[in-house]
Amino acid sequence: MRKIDKYNLIDKIARDLQSRMTYSDINNYLKAFDINTTKETSNINSKWVYVKELLAEEDDKIILEIASELNISHDIAEIKLDTSDVSFWKPGHFKLFVSHLSRFKEAVSLLQASLYKYGISCFVAHEDIKPTKEWMTEIEKALFTMDGMIAVLTDGFSDSAWTDQEIGIALGRGIVVIPVIKNGILPYGFLGKYQGLKADNKNVEYVARGIYKILIQNKATRNKILSALSEKLLLANNTETALFIVDLLKKEDILPEDFIENIHINIRQSELLIEENVLREINRLFDKYDFSRITAGLTLEDTISIEDIPF
Repeated sequence: MRKIDKYNLIDKIARDLQSRMTYSDINNYLKAFDINTTKETSNINSKWVYVKELLAEEDDKIILEIASELNISHDIAEIKLDTSDVSFWKPGHFKLFVSHLSRFKEAVSLLQASLYKYGISCFVAHEDIKPTKEWMTEIEKALFTMDGMIAVLTDGFSDSAWTDQEIGIALGRGIVVIPVIKNGILPYGFLGKYQGLKADNKNVEYVARGIYKILIQNKATRNKILSALSEKLLLANNTETALFIVDLLKKEDILPEDFIENIHINIRQSELLIEENVLREINRLFDKYDFSRITAGLTLEDTISIEDIPF
């Protein structure tokens, strides 16, 4: 952003806040953007000057974010977040952001591990951000690459500027948010329109299964969850994982035909999946959708004759 453009935009923001807020309101509002309102200013009795001095050295992205929230028009191009180096999501998995208060981090870490077997990769800030990287940028990258979000509603959740901003981004992007209700803390504001999950006196596996069920039943997330499950099944490296996923799929009333076809076509690429005890269960799934059964022990190489191999 050119310096003159930034100066003019800050001026517009300052005039807007001057007209609608008190000094106290201005401080509280800017603190939500992690702006230091205690730094020294000129003490001129003008909210317009006060805001300009507080924002003068702030990052361009913050200035643009404030202007956008206040609906202040400008011709400055938005700064795009570079997500090309995101590495905290497990490949092929559904990407779930976990919004929570730090004091609940131990239970959230256990939930993260439990959700993994459902093909769900969780972003948990205290676990997933490397100390060498700027933590705010990493959280931003997670927020703008996530497929869904859960909000663990505990005492004080709504008082946190961070959790409120995380939910605001999810709602603004049209991302499905699942309120996980603890200690009777009910979904508030726009969160109220989403299906909540009561977690009081429940174990971690119950909560993980409940989140999975909501995601696979929701039209906005169902296809991504199914894609993650097929990927996890076809790449399974142990019998327990394979049978767990097949069991999940058998419990679904209706699965898309192309989803079953993808498994049917690619199953022979995995030696594990054509083992008799695993294949028995997968063939039951094929029976349900009128797909031909697969013979145990035949790999992809076994089914291709030498005449079919290109030179």
